[in-house]
Amino acid sequence: MTLDITVSLTGYAQALCISNHQTRKLLKAELLPALIKPTRENRDWLVDKSDIHQLVGSLKARSTVAKDSDLHGFKRQTFRGMDIVDSIKAILAGTLNCRMVADPSQPLSLHQFVPIPSLAEHEKDFVSPKEASELVGVNINAIYDWMKHGFISYQKRNVGRTARTVKLISKSSLAQFKRKFRVGIPTSTINRQAYTPVSGPKVDGACVNLYSLRRANKIQTPPSFTNNSSQR
Repeated sequence: MTLDITVSLTGYAQALCISNHQTRKLLKAELLPALIKPTRENRDWLVDKSDIHQLVGSLKARSTVAKDSDLHGFKRQTFRGMDIVDSIKAILAGTLNCRMVADPSQPLSLHQFVPIPSLAEHEKDFVSPKEASELVGVNINAIYDWMKHGFISYQKRNVGRTARTVKLISKSSLAQFKRKFRVGIPTSTINRQAYTPVSGPKVDGACVNLYSLRRANKIQTPPSFTNNSSQR
């Protein structure tokens, strides 16, 4: 077999438009047969290009063609505890639905594929701090401030994109935050008297003012959530 029809780990990652870390996981899971595996003498992988085309072709055969999508591909699945290996296996097995938004400029890119979770999976969804900032309508730095000070609970999870853990916020935690607190200054005098500042530039150094309803004229302290203060 000649080198012009084979590809290394890095070349494989570039073809699929994913990270080397994700590519290595696909190889170890044997979703693609490796011609050469790393040894003491050789530290790289070698894959037949035709096998890459076959994998992408198999995903296309299991996908519904779409013109566009507002989902986030395999990244969204990692928030549900399914890494890229789990997702691809589920798509190929027919247990996970998938849309395909074709990209002619990158025909082998895995970003073309958008797994579609079931309604039950949606209910267990997590969002990133960036997505939380969009849902609340504030700068992402405000979300990190409120996570740091205990107003928004979060978890550290390994989502498979890198070896490092990332901070994720459950939808239920975000809904609880929106019920208990108000962002920004209340508009009317009556509302201003009903709310008290619990976070902000003059309270704890946070970049955005956060208010809670007064209770018996006592300032409400930040809620105590587990696994927060030690993780910032």
